[in-house]
Amino acid sequence: MKFWRILGSASAGLILAASARAQTAQLLLDGVVADAQPIVLGDTSTLTVQGSPWANFSLIGAQARDVWVTPLGVVEVDVFDPTFFVAIDGFDPNSMNFSSAFLDATGETQLGFTPFPFGWPGGSTVYFQALVADATSPFGIALTPLVGGLAVPPVPMLSAITPRSANPGQTVTISGNYLGGIWTGGVLPSVTIEGQPMTVLNADENAVQVVVPADATSGYVEVTTTGGSGPVLYDDHAHYLAIYGLPLGESNLANATITEPVTVLGSISQPGEVDEYTIHLVRGEELRVEVFNFSYATLDIAPYTPYTGGLDTKIEIVDPLLNVGALLEDNNSGPGFSAAVGWHMGPRFIAPSLGDYVIRIQGTTSLAVGDYYLGVWTKGPNPADGPIVYAVDPNFAQVGLPVRIVSNGLDPSNLAASNVEFPGADGSWLSSSPYFDSWGRIVANVPLGARSGHIRVTDSEGRSSTFMADSFGSYVLIQAASSGPATIGNISESTTIVDSLPPFQAHVINVDVDVGQKLSVRAFPFDLQTQRLVKGYIFQAGVLDPEVVIGGQGGQGFYVSDTHSGPATAAEIGGSLHPAWTAPATNTYGVTLRGWLFLSSGPYVLNIEID
Repeated sequence: MKFWRILGSASAGLILAASARAQTAQLLLDGVVADAQPIVLGDTSTLTVQGSPWANFSLIGAQARDVWVTPLGVVEVDVFDPTFFVAIDGFDPNSMNFSSAFLDATGETQLGFTPFPFGWPGGSTVYFQALVADATSPFGIALTPLVGGLAVPPVPMLSAITPRSANPGQTVTISGNYLGGIWTGGVLPSVTIEGQPMTVLNADENAVQVVVPADATSGYVEVTTTGGSGPVLYDDHAHYLAIYGLPLGESNLANATITEPVTVLGSISQPGEVDEYTIHLVRGEELRVEVFNFSYATLDIAPYTPYTGGLDTKIEIVDPLLNVGALLEDNNSGPGFSAAVGWHMGPRFIAPSLGDYVIRIQGTTSLAVGDYYLGVWTKGPNPADGPIVYAVDPNFAQVGLPVRIVSNGLDPSNLAASNVEFPGADGSWLSSSPYFDSWGRIVANVPLGARSGHIRVTDSEGRSSTFMADSFGSYVLIQAASSGPATIGNISESTTIVDSLPPFQAHVINVDVDVGQKLSVRAFPFDLQTQRLVKGYIFQAGVLDPEVVIGGQGGQGFYVSDTHSGPATAAEIGGSLHPAWTAPATNTYGVTLRGWLFLSSGPYVLNIEID
């Protein structure tokens, strides 16, 4: 018979070498000639035999099943039906795949792969060999070449980390599947938290015990075995470990400024309560914040689940010297429904300037109450960080007038090397050089031809800011030359409407449009005191959650509508998610503004743009 020599290692997959003797039969795994094929334990693959085997095999007649003993296992074959072939392997002899897996000789079958027991002579090598029908053999059957390959276990899968929060030096248990034991031949996995190695104490098939490093920070845990690294699910508590120091109470920080990493155990005890913490940051320093529902019964993080109790939190980052509201907010970018700033799925806050900032913690609804775990720490300035635009003030602006730009991408010491761009017609960008106004603020003039949309900042390294369609901080609504209240009457040019919508009512503006002209409609809730567009929230009292409809004259009929395609809950027809509407005929059309589901009301700005 012909033996193959195995080369390489498990990480290299299945690497085989053979003698120069011509091979007249091939063994395929998943349709690939088995000369470089990894085999995943616990998985299934298709085994295929092609061609005529070159090695004859003697059988003893008059037996229903014959046995052939090899150094690697036992082959059994039904001599009364030579159209069957059988694969052998180096698995556990008790495995159903070991000695009696009769396979159809027409070409293909599914094979399952099981883990190796400790001390098995085959080690971590899998062997295949097949008996096939062969008309040239006097016995009507012959043996294919022996094929061997290194086994690859499935990638590890995590199901829980216990406890969910720990301090440096503490032992935690990671639970899941394929973590060690028979799946890795007893080899311990490697474990990291945010890329930092953790000391592995022991591991079996379903659990790994590790020690938290002395300088670890909260983050996602990754387990790597000979089968590879398991997927990291950023919204799953099973992949996240919170690292805490000496927990402080809210009162410890009531009149203090955070200058080092802290852990706070706080409480939203009254509906509508907002807890505030002040932190000092230098320009370019990145803020990391995590907030979890906390259980004093278990003294651990207790993942919030809707409708089952606990506190669902929201984080806001505020510059107290700016009257622009929150520069950033989040309520669900951490594991589960937790709020987080600076993590893989959520927003990042890189301080645009030196100074104090306020972290606000509150419930996602005005009725939310409960206990929370708050972790706060920082990362030093990173030269690789690109620009982020946090606010434009005013964000309801006029052409030719300056707007303040709050962005980490505008370096006061090298402002001339930076640039600000406003959206123009047909996807173009209009440049505007930033400068210092008389108060020392960084501003840029709204250029002629600017359209409503997200601005873009390019820093001194040539990197430009990016934005999502629902980003609020980088959005500016350009006031049209014509403006008025909702009672303005018929309009035939781009117009801005500033008004207030009473409860359970709608405002209709008739618009005269020629065939082929494009109509864009943008509606935002508006703060009459600050003269700023504001974020609307569903069912928030006194704040409009707008819906816009384009229909026939007087609001009759329907062509298109929108509710939340703009930033936050703004309605926008003509943005990146909902393109402008093209008039099918020269006519008078009605633009209707109403509260979504007629359940909200309040001041608003409505831009009707005709192109």
